[in-house]
Amino acid sequence: MPIFKNQDALIAATTDSYEKLKLKNALAREQYAYEEYTKLYKLKNVNYNAIIKTDNKDYLVVGWSAKDYLGDILYWHESFARNIADVSNGVKPNPIKLSLRDATREGVRTSRELSVSTLLRRLNKAQKTIEQHILNDTIAVIPYRRGSRMYDRVDYLDIRTSEFRWHFWAVVQSLVHSVES
Repeated sequence: MPIFKNQDALIAATTDSYEKLKLKNALAREQYAYEEYTKLYKLKNVNYNAIIKTDNKDYLVVGWSAKDYLGDILYWHESFARNIADVSNGVKPNPIKLSLRDATREGVRTSRELSVSTLLRRLNKAQKTIEQHILNDTIAVIPYRRGSRMYDRVDYLDIRTSEFRWHFWAVVQSLVHSVES
């Protein structure tokens, strides 16, 4: 028997509040990572097409430019935005069907002919779509790509945050090397 008359309701409300707080914190981390990442592409006198020097440990990004990193981020961010908007609107999502490697290559390939400003505009639009839908409590899980597991909203935001940070440091490292050269 509960100690308090509405103990179960209190526990449920507390749990709900905690989950909302976790989600809002994840969104804040993702928004911060997004803002910091996009600032890199607003610097003056930077050749974003220059190849980033890597340590060759990551086979997939060897030969990538800062613009290629932006194209990769955009590809996955637009996919997430479409998926979350679909789930939020009760529409069956159509996640990426390619393997992780092929999808990454496709994102870079399809962005190479676009300007950095066009890529940033599209990224901003995707970000706004994500922010518009991420707090929708009817969303339990969101698909990432076909064949992978489903993610809850916090996990999905954490993936985006991690990707922004990883790409941020790759681009920063490249900019530092270009100044040193």
